[in-house]
Amino acid sequence: MKTDFFVSLRYPCLPDAKPDVPTKMNEMLDAFRSVFDDEENADKLFSCKGGEIESIAVECEAAEETDSIIVKCLVECEASAKMQLDKSVLNQLFYKQGMGIGALGDYKLEKRLVK
Repeated sequence: MKTDFFVSLRYPCLPDAKPDVPTKMNEMLDAFRSVFDDEENADKLFSCKGGEIESIAVECEAAEETDSIIVKCLVECEASAKMQLDKSVLNQLFYKQGMGIGALGDYKLEKRLVK
């Protein structure tokens, strides 16, 4: 059974921090990829009631908006049963990344099921 999730993180940029935008975008992309690529993280993030996870594929992109950086990811999952993604665990994993993701202050993490 295929289950897709859309995950995004919006990080507000301060005007005086503009020169660091490309660096911050790369850090955020790396954090997303490392969270979803790690098998231990996958076991914590996803639940598959009555089945097993077969594969997880992630496509990410980052963009600069007027007052923020936004990273958008499509997480495509294949499993023998319907999967769920735990947003609170995802938030904790970003915090543990140590790349500033958890220390962003007023950031917004969004997760939703793609139908």
